[in-house]
Amino acid sequence: MKHISRKVLSLLGLSLMLVGCGGNTSSATNGSSAEARTSTSDVEEVKVNRLVIATKPNKTNYSIGEKFDPTGMVVMATYSNGTREEVKDYTYDKTGELTAEDTTITISYQGVSTTVKIYIKGYDFEVKEAGTVRLEAEDMDLNSLTGDGTPSYIEQYPGSSNGQSIGHISGGNISVNFTTDSTYTLNVTGAFAKYEEVNLNEFMKFTIDGKDTTFENIVLGRVEDGSNDWFNWKTTTISCGSLEAGSHAFIITFLNGLNVDYLDFVFSK
Repeated sequence: MKHISRKVLSLLGLSLMLVGCGGNTSSATNGSSAEARTSTSDVEEVKVNRLVIATKPNKTNYSIGEKFDPTGMVVMATYSNGTREEVKDYTYDKTGELTAEDTTITISYQGVSTTVKIYIKGYDFEVKEAGTVRLEAEDMDLNSLTGDGTPSYIEQYPGSSNGQSIGHISGGNISVNFTTDSTYTLNVTGAFAKYEEVNLNEFMKFTIDGKDTTFENIVLGRVEDGSNDWFNWKTTTISCGSLEAGSHAFIITFLNGLNVDYLDFVFSK
């Protein structure tokens, strides 16, 4: 009898141990699943809530035919968790040549957008028949030029067309915008001066509708007899080719400083 009792007790003990282990395993598994669900639900996706132009681009004034330049612009993104940071991999909608209708640039980043205002210069003249249009340099838009520190670009000299010219320029560009009602061939004659004996192509570049032009590379410099120490005007003709009806942009780029008197736009059929 004693022998049988020991066996019964041993079996009962083993059963209790198995039940206890099974219960603990089930409890641990259920606890881990609950923790995993709680952890997943607590994590929220961080999104961009707002986009702000913290610093405007260096250039906001444009002529028709130029392209938007974001240099200097600082774009800040505000996120759903309250943080802010500067972003650089933004996109903008106006990537081609600007037109008179373009007044804003849309800046986008991760589905959120904002705008920056720009200003477009209108047309300088309209061409409705063959002929010559003269533009005095001092009457052109000089806002995109950089100077040598002198207060004004305008210089007075009786020997200049209309008594004035522009100088004291270290760089930048002048854009002349116009429209044509039909197809014309355009040649532009310009008058230039420089104290030193230099080639014009070292100081100037000309484009029409974004394409390089050709011109006679004249040599500038003083009058040889010394009768004029500066304003020795010399002219060159810039070939712009055939232009179809529509809007056009003639751009003078200053690679360095020299004086400009006038530009004659000669349209022919």
